Amino acid sequence: MLNPFPELLSFAFLLGPLPLRLVVGAFLITVSVSHFRAKSHGTLSRSRVVLWGGFEFLVGALFILGAYTQVAALAGIAASLVALYFSKMTPALAPYGRWAYVFLGMASLSLLFLGAGAFAFDLPL
Repeated sequence: MLNPFPELLSFAFLLGPLPLRLVVGAFLITVSVSHFRAKSHGTLSRSRVVLWGGFEFLVGALFILGAYTQVAALAGIAASLVALYFSKMTPALAPYGRWAYVFLGMASLSLLFLGAGAFAFDLPL
């Protein structure tokens, strides 16, 4: 079957990763803010949750800026695996459903191979 809009594919490598990168970054920043605002953290100390929230905030900011996108993608994959592992034991680290973190991992994996896309500080060599 032929593609109905083949001219869009010429810009796909630049514009394709942009919305994915922005959504992943916004999700990580939202999760980190929920860690900072939470009153109770279960069995975890406040400092550990704040440290984890700071990590998620940093990775989310890197995604939104498009800086070190592949490094941020690896950190996003690691964050999603940690959140999936701790989602049953410590819900304070993973406040959203398991499928949200599966999406985060798969979107980060996609960005690892696609790169930053348009409007980013990362440029392909």
